[in-house]
Amino acid sequence: MQEDIESKIKEHFAKFERKECTFEELILEITKIKLCELTIDDVLRHPIKYSKGGITEIIEDVQVINPTALTDKQKKIYKYLLPISAMISAGIWSIPHELIHAGINKATGGTNLEIALNKIYGADLVNAIYPGIQSKLLIPFIGGYVRAEPANDIAEIAMRIAPYAMTPLGIYLMQNALKKQNTTYWIMGAGIMATHLGGIIGDFYSIGRKITDKICTTIYKSPEQMKKDNEQYGVSITDKLAIGAILVGGFILGNRIMGYSYRLSKGLVNSARKYFKK
Repeated sequence: MQEDIESKIKEHFAKFERKECTFEELILEITKIKLCELTIDDVLRHPIKYSKGGITEIIEDVQVINPTALTDKQKKIYKYLLPISAMISAGIWSIPHELIHAGINKATGGTNLEIALNKIYGADLVNAIYPGIQSKLLIPFIGGYVRAEPANDIAEIAMRIAPYAMTPLGIYLMQNALKKQNTTYWIMGAGIMATHLGGIIGDFYSIGRKITDKICTTIYKSPEQMKKDNEQYGVSITDKLAIGAILVGGFILGNRIMGYSYRLSKGLVNSARKYFKK
């Protein structure tokens, strides 16, 4: 199947070189292929391949509106208002995102020390229904946060990854935006996909850090022990290198987890579409 995807992309590049399509049409067709052709079987067969380039692919996958079909007024809206709307959409979607964090943490035996949502995105309504959930004005305009004490490492990873079960919905909405050239679908889908992308500096990084912490503890010593040693004896060069490796390795690993989980979501949606069309 991967060979089919690559061959289709090459065919469209050949059409562009023969001047049978414009550059905008080429980009739209490639986006359509990448967004709608990848299957769950492809992703499961090639985990290393599909863990790379997740940031770039998400950014490419939201470019589904054909600018050549827009009027000058619509182009201005597309250029300025749609990105702003996507940011607002991401903030609104972050409310269920944070509530899923809290719910999974509690369900796995953890404790939620604090649950706060941004009142800009409607947290006052949530607070009115569940007074234990705080409504705050959070700047920058993040959707909220959960201060959690997970029961164990496995429970923490489950809590971190659970909200991204919404990503297939975002992909499904973006595919509908592509098919119907509908900005409402685009705004809703882009909000969820932006939330997934944002996990690279949040949940996915935390998972990556959790793994690199464990590796460092196994082959060298724990970050907690390094902190105690540094307070007592000063920071050693070896500890500096170890801490740097933990931070950089955690980010790289989190990036790969983010990219692979996104491709899994995309493959799941596409495979489901093909199955139900039969």
